[in-house]
Amino acid sequence: MKTEELSVLLIEDDDIEMGIGLLCLGSAGIKKIDTAENQFQAIRYIQNHKYDLIISDTTDGNNSQFGPDVVRRAKELGQTAVVVGISNYKDNNKFWKGLADYFFGKSEFYGVGLKQVLKERFEVF
Repeated sequence: MKTEELSVLLIEDDDIEMGIGLLCLGSAGIKKIDTAENQFQAIRYIQNHKYDLIISDTTDGNNSQFGPDVVRRAKELGQTAVVVGISNYKDNNKFWKGLADYFFGKSEFYGVGLKQVLKERFEVF
């Protein structure tokens, strides 16, 4: 699959982190990107679109585990996307057990993890 054919949902509540994510995804050649700042926006997208890749922050500013909750709901709705959980806190990987195909620290994901996921799951690069 070519990167420009991938449909991606990026779930991130921090504006700066969202910008970094969009820049990295765009640099990888990904063009079909929906963004959600919270679980309500994310669930609306998931109800109306099928995604190849869902990249989600783990917690919001109130430390609510919105990312895993959204992915749980996505799976209930039949989404079969590759799921990447991200966080600035490595110990948040515990919230993604059984939900995410990958978990990365944010800087690691945008540094090398994105390329790894695209290569392993979509045969890109």
